[in-house]
Formats: sequence, C-alpha cells, structure tokens
Amino acid sequence: MSDIAKDTDIKKIEDASDAPMARKSVLDGLSVRQSIGVFKKTSLFCAIAAFSAMCDGYQVNLNGSIIVNKGFIRQFGTITSATGVISLDPTYVSVWGGMQSVGQVIGMTTINFFTDKAGRKKALYVIWVAMVASVLAESLAKQWWAWLIAKILAGIGVGGMQVGHDPWQVAIRRGLHLNTIPDHGAPTVYISELAPTQLRGALINAYSAWFVVGQLVAPIVLQQNNKKTPYEFRTPIYSQWAMIGAIIILWSILPESPWWLAAKGRHEDGRAVLERLNGKIEGYDVDHEYGIMVATIEEERRASALLKSQSFVQIFYGTDGWRTLIACWPKCMQQLTGLTLVNSYSTYFFSLAGSKDAFEVTVILACVQIASILLVSTFTDVGRRAATVYGFGIASLSVLAIGIVGCFDYESKSLGSLLIFLACSTIFFNTASGAIGYAYLAEVPTQKWRARTAGFGAAAAACLGVCFSFSVPVMLRGAPHWGVKTGFFFGCTGLPASLLAFFILPETARRSTAELDEMFEKKVPPRQFRRFETDVQKAWAEERRREVDVGKERAA
Repeated sequence: MSDIAKDTDIKKIEDASDAPMARKSVLDGLSVRQSIGVFKKTSLFCAIAAFSAMCDGYQVNLNGSIIVNKGFIRQFGTITSATGVISLDPTYVSVWGGMQSVGQVIGMTTINFFTDKAGRKKALYVIWVAMVASVLAESLAKQWWAWLIAKILAGIGVGGMQVGHDPWQVAIRRGLHLNTIPDHGAPTVYISELAPTQLRGALINAYSAWFVVGQLVAPIVLQQNNKKTPYEFRTPIYSQWAMIGAIIILWSILPESPWWLAAKGRHEDGRAVLERLNGKIEGYDVDHEYGIMVATIEEERRASALLKSQSFVQIFYGTDGWRTLIACWPKCMQQLTGLTLVNSYSTYFFSLAGSKDAFEVTVILACVQIASILLVSTFTDVGRRAATVYGFGIASLSVLAIGIVGCFDYESKSLGSLLIFLACSTIFFNTASGAIGYAYLAEVPTQKWRARTAGFGAAAAACLGVCFSFSVPVMLRGAPHWGVKTGFFFGCTGLPASLLAFFILPETARRSTAELDEMFEKKVPPRQFRRFETDVQKAWAEERRREVDVGKERAA
C-alpha cells in the first residue's frame, strides 16, 4: 500500500470522531480460546517480558530474607547479648527495608520521564544498570551502611521494573486489542500494551507469577545454603548475576513500542512493528489497526487542547481525580492488608514467632503465592471487581486473626500451625487481589494522564510500603513489642479499606479505552459498570449486523 493510501486510511479513522466503532478492533470479538490460537507470537513476547520479573522477585526476596542468615548476622550484627549471642539492630533492619522502599519510589517517579523522551527500550537498559549497581554493592558490602546503599539501589531498579513504562500506552491498548510489540518500560505496562484485550489480564498476571517464582527460588537457595554453609552468605548474593545476565539478553530482543513510535510520529517504524507481530494473522489489517492507534492518540491530544490546565495536578481534579483514586486504591490496599508483614518480612516475622525453620515457611508462602497467581489468571478477564474487593476483605480478616493468635501461646504446635495457615490465607488473597491492581492502574486513568497517574499510583503504594518497611520491624521487636499481635494493626487498616473499595471500584474487564472513557464521562456509578451498555458497544453491534446483512444479500 502506498504512503498516500496509508495516510488516507489513518485520516479516515482520525476524522471518525463521531463513530465510536472506529476505536474498537474487528478482532475484539474473538473468544479467549480463539485469541490464544491467533496471537501466538504476541503471547510469546508477553511471556518473554514477564519472565524478567523472576529476577525482580528473586532479588527482592533474597536481600529481604538473608537478614536471618547466620553469616549475615555475624557480618552486620551490632548487638551482643549477655550470653554472647550476636543479633541485628532492629533499627538497622527498619532502615534497610524503609530505604529500599524509598529507592523504589525514586525509581517509579523518575523512570517515566525518561521513557517519554527516549523510549521504552532505553528505559529498560537504565533499569538494568541500576540492578547491576545494586548487586555489585551487595557483593562488596561489609558494613551496615554499605548494605543500606545496596538496598537503595535495589529499590530504584525494582521501582523502575514495576512502573517504568509509560503506562499510558498500556492502558490505551487495554481495549483496542492492538497487539503490537510495544514499547515496554516495565514488564506490566509492556505486556498490557502488547496483549490482546481478551488475554490482557492473564498475561499481565504472568508477570506476577514469574515474580513470585523468583520469590520462591530465593528462600530455597537460602535454605540449602543454610544447611550446607550457614555462615557463607555471599554465595546466594552472587547467584543474582545469572539473573542479571539473562534479563539483558531477553530485553535486547524486544522491539520499541509502536505506541511510543506513533506518538513520536515515527509511523513507518510503528507499522513495521505491527507487521512483524501480526502481519500474517488472517483478518488483521495492519494499516487499520495502526490507524486506530493514531486516532486514539490524536483524539486525546485534541481533548487535551481543550483543557485550560496542562499541569500534573490535573490528575487530582474532577473526573481525572476520581479515576486517579480508583486506579491507585487496589495497590494501596495491598499494603494496608499486611503485605509487608507476611511477605517482605515473612522470614523475620516467623523467626521471631519461634519457627524452627523460617526459610521453610517462606518457601510455603511463596508456593501459595504462585497458586494464587495461577488461579486469578483464569478469571481476571471475566471480572476484576469481585476478586479485588472480596479478596482484600478476606486478607484483612486473616491478618486480623493472626493478631488474635498472638494473644495466646502461638509457639505451641497447634497454634503455630494455625499461624502458618492464616499467613497463607493472607498472602493468597493479598497476592491475587494485588495482581489485579496492576490492571486497574493501567486501565482506569485517561490516556493523557495514564503515565503520570500510574506512576503516582504505584508511588503512593510504595510510600505506604516505605512507612511499613520502617515501622513493621519496630512493631515486631522494637519498643511496642507487639510481635505477632502486629496483625491487629493491619486488620484495622485493611477492613475499612476493603469497605471503601466495595463502593468505588468499577468492573473494567473486557472494556475498551473508549468504553471506559464514556462511562466515566457519563458518571456511571462504579457498581453499574458491568451491565452498562455503551455507545461503543451499540455502534460495534450495529456494524456487525450490517456486515451480516450484507453477507446475506450477497449470498442471495
């Protein structure tokens, strides 16, 4: 097709502002099973992007759980008991965890600005450099402050991995079904942009699944190391280099995002990416699908021009502010329902709770997380609201029950087993609902403010993580001496948060960008999103009816 024809095709779609159908792909009608068969190549690229999360999860859990290793305690311990037993200062443990969360916020809030200017792929390389620096610092650290530097660098890398992809594109594609080999920044945004509408939730959760696999491998490595060479803590740290090497190879084969290319006016490059991924799919019109992308971007630009304020604070006002709250709330709830207690400090928590093998319990919790991700992947594209609201509600009740167990002899065999069960329940539902939270971050904000809103939302959750990373070690072993009773705190924060979610979270599954924009503009109550029929749906259905009528006429 000539360049004139291509430009004409895009122009037709751009001018179709009065036709909602123009922003819905003809392939959106495929079932989940059909989509898996049709978009095999796209799904493979999503799987490659998701696999990089294993490095992320491995590092997070390794440097978080290694603090109970005997060799680590001997190296960094500063408190000596009357019997000569060396232990870590709870204040240092608190600072390590808190400052890693600070680094995470830095990574989340800074990488997006780079991805907007230089592209998703170059941003990934920046994240990789931060990860290399953190592992190098961990390998050389001998003083508590040196380990602190390593934790900050690790946080920056993790923060970039979790949000450093301009999520505005991701969400755009949320309903447009454009399966291009998008940009990418962080894996979740990259996958969200790349994945077909029908498979988006499951493929996004693949990232969470690999993240949990990394978290599972970490305590297994630490447990085996503890059995063979309990005072050698460097070996597990060195193992991270293998992950670092694998991730750069995987990222190098991912092309730039067509959404970013389209936004920068590099249309030939953008079309080439779409052609590479989906050009051989029957019924897939590259020019038409790329035209949808351009039309979506241009429509948002026209809408933006009507706004008096172009300031970042716009995300806190009016409908944008309402969408920001909804987008951010699920990830914030994950922190309020005890994520830090049963995940970040699980090894530390169970060692203080009298567990004979805290690493083993951590492995059990990681297995539960994997099961949670696999289960939620089967229904996340059917519905998000119920799984999020009720999942966090159950997690809140479970962590509250942990606090109740703390009022009794929890070191006994029976209550010790109950404590592990409640921790498994908490982490299962917290992980499942938290995974769906990524979809809300990518789908709910407007296209114009998607990157900034997603960055703010993830950073808001990370700020809560900072607070709890500092405070949980102190709650467990510091002045309050709450110990296992710390569960009361998260039960009292999680239950009100879950109640609020019941009233504000809408159903966004299988809705396109245009449909969500329409429902928010019409101020449809969140609990009515699932059954509301949009103009986009009506136009799409009418188009399908016309095609059927034309087919019948031709057959006659």
